[in-house]
Amino acid sequence: MLKKTLCSFFIGMLIGALAVILIAPTIMPQSEQQHSLFVYGTLQNNLLRYYACYCLVSETPATVTGYKKTGLNIVPAENASVSGVLLSVSTTQLKRIDNYEHTPQRYTREKIRIDGQTHWVYIKNL
Repeated sequence: MLKKTLCSFFIGMLIGALAVILIAPTIMPQSEQQHSLFVYGTLQNNLLRYYACYCLVSETPATVTGYKKTGLNIVPAENASVSGVLLSVSTTQLKRIDNYEHTPQRYTREKIRIDGQTHWVYIKNL
């Protein structure tokens, strides 16, 4: 009986997650300003990103040069690079991610240049 209940629970969770993935893009505000955000840690994961900002956005692989990853942070470093992804998020989604990242207490959101273009990135406070 427990096995059947657990199986039903997980199937329900899967159906709910799929419904959110299919429905969420249709209810997103389209008129808000879009921001480019470089992420290099947990926000690369679609499920964690959805938890952080209730957003399902496309991602583009990207690499920032002149930085290295140290734990949960990136720091300037000559001849180094950090792989991550670029996201296009709305102002509302960016504010939600600020909350997820505990900005400004734990992280600050700063501008960074990648391939000649400016993007937001979260840098851990030291």
